[in-house]
Amino acid sequence: MAVFESGLFSELSGSLGNITIYRLGDTKVVKGKAWVRDAHTPAQLMHQAKWKVLGLLSTRMKKVLELGFPDREARGRVNGFMSRNLPYVACDEALNVTVDYSKLKISAGELQAPEVTAQWAETGETLIFLQKRQSLRPLMYDDDQLYAFLWNPEVLRTKLLALHQRKETAEIRFTLPEEWKDTSFHVYAFAVNAHTTKASETLWLGNFQENKK
Repeated sequence: MAVFESGLFSELSGSLGNITIYRLGDTKVVKGKAWVRDAHTPAQLMHQAKWKVLGLLSTRMKKVLELGFPDREARGRVNGFMSRNLPYVACDEALNVTVDYSKLKISAGELQAPEVTAQWAETGETLIFLQKRQSLRPLMYDDDQLYAFLWNPEVLRTKLLALHQRKETAEIRFTLPEEWKDTSFHVYAFAVNAHTTKASETLWLGNFQENKK
């Protein structure tokens, strides 16, 4: 703020660009306006929209994130999930958000990913998980627990299935809930060590729809 006396500005008042001129008693005062950065630029709005969708997903997937992002507090799990998946979320200028669920990470860590596949049974209402025993290598252990995770974005439902330990070759069948029929859903697998302190990266098993592979 500046106080001045000048015939040039003696009759002026109001705003001029980034300057406000006003009279305080018999004195003219010039005050500069603070520049305010727009907090709602298109880029910021798109980022906020993507972040909001990831936040909603983390709420829906809370149970699996407790296993997939172990050894972290709740906020750390959510932040880890959101930061890892931000590159797989797109947003257009109309703020329509899309998620590439084939790349979604519901787990993260140094363990080796499991060897698991999923396929339909002949009835088309039951999903079969086939787990194959793996030859041990660094960062995998016989007693690692394997999990399958199903995410249905059409009905906003999840299902977490415990499979068998890594040392086993096994088959597990899962019958779809009634409300999942005629919808499309994504299937993932990951491993967690026996102490639930380490996890593997996420293995995407595919996008499934009833009677279709």
